Amino acid sequence: MRAVTLCILATLVLSNRLPAQATRPSADPWTQTVQQFAQALAQSDPAALVPLLADNPSVQAFDAKTADAARLLSRTHGAAIISAHAYVHAPSRMATDIVESFAQAQQVPDELKRYMTPQNEAQMAKANTAAAKWLTQTLAAKPGDPVGVVVLWSAPTAALGLVESARPEIIFVLLKGGMAGGSPRIEAIAFGNPQRQSLAPN
Repeated sequence: MRAVTLCILATLVLSNRLPAQATRPSADPWTQTVQQFAQALAQSDPAALVPLLADNPSVQAFDAKTADAARLLSRTHGAAIISAHAYVHAPSRMATDIVESFAQAQQVPDELKRYMTPQNEAQMAKANTAAAKWLTQTLAAKPGDPVGVVVLWSAPTAALGLVESARPEIIFVLLKGGMAGGSPRIEAIAFGNPQRQSLAPN
């Protein structure tokens, strides 16, 4: 049960499967947008971020505090990208993709990797279902919408004055897109740490 709880996300924040291939191919324009967005966050580059956004995008934080693109950049300053995945809603394997990315991430402590790994296929299936529901509830995503998830590992260094969180943590960024001028743009963003769980020693 613990694996379903953190294994991505938000089984604790909220509580069908699509035909195969809900994951976008890497050359797809929406996939490129999600990957460029992740790079812009990791590099704290507003000039790279703004062209990827729709006019007046919705930006919300999981903690329900007022949020905007500036707060998002502050929260993710200096973070390392663990994964950046694009899908057509509803994704059938979002949790699986993130767990696999964590397993390959050198920055992430082994303790967290073990915690993120489901103990069996049934737990993984529950986590994948929870991930799809999370997108629906958080971003009001509908079937066929372009959606995505960026996961970052934030381990602040000495320059703590530049970042919102001074504790190591996982940051999830959920995305929903749309078309503007023939190109995909990000219309809705939700971000934060569902558990706000620190891995730093007390």
